[in-house]
Amino acid sequence: MIDYIKGIVKDTGENFIVVENNGIGYRIFTSMNTIGEISDGDELKIYADMVVREDDISLYGFYDKSELKMFRMLNKVNGIGSKLALAVLSTIDYNDVARCIALSDSASLTSVSGVGKKTAQRIILDLKDKVIKEFGEMDMPESVRQGRNLPSKGENRDAVDALMALGYGRTDASTAVQSVYEEGMKAQTIIKEALKTLLKR
Repeated sequence: MIDYIKGIVKDTGENFIVVENNGIGYRIFTSMNTIGEISDGDELKIYADMVVREDDISLYGFYDKSELKMFRMLNKVNGIGSKLALAVLSTIDYNDVARCIALSDSASLTSVSGVGKKTAQRIILDLKDKVIKEFGEMDMPESVRQGRNLPSKGENRDAVDALMALGYGRTDASTAVQSVYEEGMKAQTIIKEALKTLLKR
C-alpha cells in the first residue's frame, strides 16, 4: 500500500499530476484544489491512495492529508466511485464538502456534475456521523459538532411520518427534518420548516 510519494512535479493536466521519484514518473489523479497549490518543478510530498479495480489500477493523491481522507470517505459510498469522488473535490473544497454533509446541505452537493438529488442524500446519510467525528474541529455550528441537531426520536418520527403522508419519500423527509431541526423544536414546527426546504428543491 502506498501512503505517500515524494518527488518533483514534472507535468500537470486537467485532473492529474506527474511526480518523478527515482527516475519513475507517477501519474496521480487529483483535484483542482491540489493542482492549484502546486507548479511544475515543485518538490512535494503527495498523500496517495492506490485504487484497484478489475480492469484498472490508478493512483489518487492530494496535497493535504485531510483531502485524501475525504476522498476515501466519498469513494466508499455506494454508487460514487473514484472519478465522481474526485469531481466532488474538484468542484467543492473538501472543508466545504464536510460542512455540506454535516449540515445536510444536499443542494450544494448537487452543484457537482454527476451528483443528483438521490446521490447527494446518499452521501449525507452514509457519511454524516463519520464527517462530524473526523472533521468536528472545523468551523461548524456547535450543535452540529456535538450532534444536537438531531431531533428526539419522538419528534423526528412524527415529523417524518407527517411528511411521508404528504407524499414525500422517507429519505427526503428525514434529510429535510435533520436540516431544519433546532434543539427544543416540536414536531409541528419541524414539519412547517421542513416543508419550506422541500418546496425549494
